[in-house]
Amino acid sequence: MGWLEELVKETKGVGRVSWAKVARDLRREPSWKGLRISEGSLATYLGAFDQGKSLHLLNTNPRLHALLVEHLQVAEEDFQERLDGLNGTRPSQQRSFRLWDANTRPLNLGQEPLPAAFPAEVLDPRFWAGSPILWRARNGSGRTLVGEWLEAQGKALFIRAESWNEARRKLPRTGKAFIELKSPMGLLDVNTLPTGMDLCVAVDGISDDALPDSAFQEAPQEEPQPNHLWTFVSSPAVEEWLESLVFWIEERRAEEEAFDPRACLDWLRKDILPLGLIEGFETAVGFIGVYAEFRKQLQSKKATTQVDLARYFLRIRGRHIPERDTALDIASLWTFLSGMARRLLVQGEEPWFQARPLDDWRAIVRIGTDASDVIDWLSDTSVQKLLKLAPRDIRKAAEALPPQALQRVKTLQQLFLLREQQPGLYALRPSWVFETLLGQSADALLQEEAETWGEALLHAHGAAFVFDKLLFRCRSGDFEPIYRMLARQDRRSPAWTAALESSFVALGLALLEQGEGPEALHVEVFDLQQSLTSEIHGIPLPRTFRRDELQSPLLTPGYWLLAAHALTEKRGLSRAAAHPVLDPWSHAFPANEHLNELVLNWHEIIERSHSEETKLRVIELYGRLFRRRVAPTSQLLHFQLPEILLTAFQSNELNVQHAKALSNLKGLTQILRLYFQRRGQEWEPFARALWRVWLESSEELPRALHPGPRADLWSFIPAEAMQDARLSNWLSGTSVPFEFFRDDQWFAFLQFWPRRMRPGFDFDPGYPWRAMPESFIRRALTDEVLREGHQDYEARRAIWKKAPVAARDGLRDYIQRGKWTAALGLARTVPAEETPSVIAMLRKGITQSDFPKEALIPWLGHLINLRVPGWKEAWALHCDLEEGAKDT
Repeated sequence: MGWLEELVKETKGVGRVSWAKVARDLRREPSWKGLRISEGSLATYLGAFDQGKSLHLLNTNPRLHALLVEHLQVAEEDFQERLDGLNGTRPSQQRSFRLWDANTRPLNLGQEPLPAAFPAEVLDPRFWAGSPILWRARNGSGRTLVGEWLEAQGKALFIRAESWNEARRKLPRTGKAFIELKSPMGLLDVNTLPTGMDLCVAVDGISDDALPDSAFQEAPQEEPQPNHLWTFVSSPAVEEWLESLVFWIEERRAEEEAFDPRACLDWLRKDILPLGLIEGFETAVGFIGVYAEFRKQLQSKKATTQVDLARYFLRIRGRHIPERDTALDIASLWTFLSGMARRLLVQGEEPWFQARPLDDWRAIVRIGTDASDVIDWLSDTSVQKLLKLAPRDIRKAAEALPPQALQRVKTLQQLFLLREQQPGLYALRPSWVFETLLGQSADALLQEEAETWGEALLHAHGAAFVFDKLLFRCRSGDFEPIYRMLARQDRRSPAWTAALESSFVALGLALLEQGEGPEALHVEVFDLQQSLTSEIHGIPLPRTFRRDELQSPLLTPGYWLLAAHALTEKRGLSRAAAHPVLDPWSHAFPANEHLNELVLNWHEIIERSHSEETKLRVIELYGRLFRRRVAPTSQLLHFQLPEILLTAFQSNELNVQHAKALSNLKGLTQILRLYFQRRGQEWEPFARALWRVWLESSEELPRALHPGPRADLWSFIPAEAMQDARLSNWLSGTSVPFEFFRDDQWFAFLQFWPRRMRPGFDFDPGYPWRAMPESFIRRALTDEVLREGHQDYEARRAIWKKAPVAARDGLRDYIQRGKWTAALGLARTVPAEETPSVIAMLRKGITQSDFPKEALIPWLGHLINLRVPGWKEAWALHCDLEEGAKDT
């Protein structure tokens, strides 16, 4: 089935296509008049078009081209794309492209290079051959620019499609194609591709969980992973290409006014990157445009807020919209967007960033009664008579689709603030602008009644913004929103209850971090909160907190209980007796298995925390609780493990069970080291003691002692541990932090190397030798630690690269002592540039009686074939050895 037959079936819903019937139908179209082609000839041409033949007739006869588009009811650009695809890649074209945010001149993509902001595998179709590329490109990654550039350069056909199935229908029979998809649906299930095509697909929405596992994992997977057809690539990190982008834009700016790219780059690195605002290529272009346009304002201000940046950015976007096309004056745009942000916080059931149909956005932007010049015009009796419209129908249409709401959404689209993410679904972009607006709106809500900002707290995405602002105020000593909440209490209101619970957490965390606060306020909020809890499994819990990914990470039962413990440690006598779970300082902490697993969860509070200081404050709090326990208890919290380990070490009671306990919680070793420093305890004695108790046991290596990128424990591994058979496999792995080894550890390592259980490393056999000090490399060569043959081939190569002088000295020593096996092993791994000196050293040993002529001749022939530097010296030695062999 050809392309035209497929299109006819798709648009006309027929099972079998007859070109004679299609020709008859075309001749019945109103636009047929004037075309002089017989029905039979037309049917013949249609069949030829379907086979990709005589297509020039559609270019030379635009009326026939337009007739087909009209009859099939397809978009002109879609029809043209299918035509273009039939001949493979389009030729290089004069295609213009502008980066409006940075105010570049029109770029001729057929001649311009692209900045280094995109994966090399995407820009060079040679990488697509054999294995198609799947570029995980977030919206804003510059996918369209890349597609336009590839096509303008004549490197690939550019196809834009809703889904993979649609893109596949647009593919030519042969050639190269870059495909930009709006949806990844079905993409990872593809197991075959059209033959003769090299493809690169760019799409957002593929999670990390969908990626195939790395081939370089030390431990095998328990379950086999699916084999994907695609080679996955991602955009490089912003830091890798930001500088090249700044200078690239500087050369292409439309304005003649001076633009200092170095100053712009310094500003981006100092003020923007630390905020995490640059999401990708388009966001970076926007910030460069902000600096270029408003650098004087940026330089004159002592501090530029994120709100300032967002306002500048919107001013840049606004200048590209003709006034007649916008329903909003750019000066009032911020007010409009702030109002929309407020409604998203207080009324939005769905996350603000979720893509929605345009009708949903029109409902969101609508404000009250929609007055409009259009409605006024249509309300005129003479207009109604002329258009034959009834006043009732006009009112119904205005209510269903208000003109101002329609225009406001159009404005958002024109400003590229509302972008299509998936077919028919639109989302707000760029994220940082709307996060700024939402943050400012959340702060403004806190100046209103608690019922209002409490309503936002009931929505997961709104809660994060409102709570962050509330916590910031508490840290700054501003408790006015909480006082207003207490002044007007409504215990039956979910919104007011949410405000109380969030205030409770904010007060507790601020107290934990700063050590002081208004005690009377703490007591009042604590007692009020305790009276409004729901007890589950014997644990009092808040009533309004949600458990989903959108919720603020600090508005969880775990942080709520943490706040309770911070408040009860400091508070005075309460008007009400505190629950033992809420006040473990005054009661024996009840044994409850749900505390560690469901509420005071290590992952929730420690692993997800962004602040090292917050982690330490939590550990210190529960360390104090452990030392101050009022009665023996069987309930120990995960957060008390650091204090338990410290106590066991200081009382000389450390055992292998403590090492196992250290293995149970992710990240505990790192936080433990910081905690020891806070408590005035040196880390090295503890680390050595932990190794000692393991060596004295019969246990396998606990997970806490497994090697890793951090050297908290492996820096202090005792030399005798390296001789332990249980450690042999670990010492042959690439995760050992050799760069932190000291002399005694290197000495022990060299003793271990010849006896290791595995000959060389699985993934990087030269790994330890690149970190080894030169003095120990010399010792290894002198003691002939390396094994014969190919087992330590990569180790010898690493030695040449790390310490070439030591390698030359070692080889010279081997030759002088007649250690020819070791000498040849080292010589065979010599880098090309060292070949002349190695040949010279070998020649000096030619007179020795045991000179290995037969082993050396093939290797010399190999050097000659490669034409390495010094190959002529190898040729001369080769000739001498062969002549000597004949004489013998």
